[in-house]
Amino acid sequence: MVRTAEQLKLMRKSGQITAKALKKAIEAVKVGVSLLEVEKAAAEEIKRNDAKLSFPTVEGYKWATCLTINEELVHGIPRDIKLKEGDILSIDVGALYKGWHTDAAWSVI
Repeated sequence: MVRTAEQLKLMRKSGQITAKALKKAIEAVKVGVSLLEVEKAAAEEIKRNDAKLSFPTVEGYKWATCLTINEELVHGIPRDIKLKEGDILSIDVGALYKGWHTDAAWSVI
């Protein structure tokens, strides 16, 4: 399907918002920080940019992120667990901007 210039502009903006949210989440990652704090950083950035959280469009899911530690599988739920030295945290975040969903992920040691 060929996209219009306006559609491409909206997709790009959604992707930029998702990238900003991922960056904020990554910046929040420190020893002693809880997964809920990482979640909050991402969610606030999405909302600050006039977008909505993408993942809650999946029935039963209310978070901006999926967060997994170490050997956990994908799509982990943010929870009140504090990061420890040497943990590997995978962050997946998604934004919804004017009908366009975007998603990005990164792992942090």
